[in-house]
Amino acid sequence: MTDVLLSARDLERQYHMGEDLVRAVRGVSLDVASGDYVAIVGPSGCGKSTLLNLLGGIDRPDRGTVTIGGARVDQM
Repeated sequence: MTDVLLSARDLERQYHMGEDLVRAVRGVSLDVASGDYVAIVGPSGCGKSTLLNLLGGIDRPDRGTVTIGGARVDQM
């Protein structure tokens, strides 16, 4: 069994762009095990950079949790 290094559960992030509400990340869950290689792909504007910012602790999710090595990122 492989140890989970990074875990995300039910991530959501939204923001306002003018009068519009943009739901950049909706309900993303994933596990990345130690030694895994991961690619996040998709068309322009689909939320790739927003997801990476959430996973890296640069931004906080509106909903959901991110853990790295078992520790919650929002509590670091």
